[in-house]
Amino acid sequence: SGDGAGILTGMPDGFLRRVVQEEFNKTLPPVGSYGAGNIFFPRDAAAVAECKAAFERHMARLNIELIGWRKVPVDNSELGPTSLESEPHTEMLLVKPGEAAAFSPADFNRELYRLRIAAAKEIHQTPAFEDFYVSSLNTGTLVY
Repeated sequence: SGDGAGILTGMPDGFLRRVVQEEFNKTLPPVGSYGAGNIFFPRDAAAVAECKAAFERHMARLNIELIGWRKVPVDNSELGPTSLESEPHTEMLLVKPGEAAAFSPADFNRELYRLRIAAAKEIHQTPAFEDFYVSSLNTGTLVY
């Protein structure tokens, strides 16, 4: 089984606006004022919850507000047994600057980078969470 073929795309703003409205009943801020990223989690539900809690603690520290966690729809019907055994649990994270934040777009991207590095460092201290990986988290692109 290969490592998969990631796809880098520009932020699909129109799609995300529709999905966020439908799934969270929220409206996204203007383009560049929200961040999105796809995150791989361990397959265990309790581990996912612990990883999210750690990530959200770092978000609060950096004054970044959660819009929502979205399960990424997948079609794994063509995968073989080896690939299915190692398929990660994937969710999309959507965030925006907190109420008290006055981030410029560049500052917000920097804070999103700091968030992913600090959270991953803490999360990876637990060996059972080695499958945690932030494939992207910024305001302009998304990696699938």
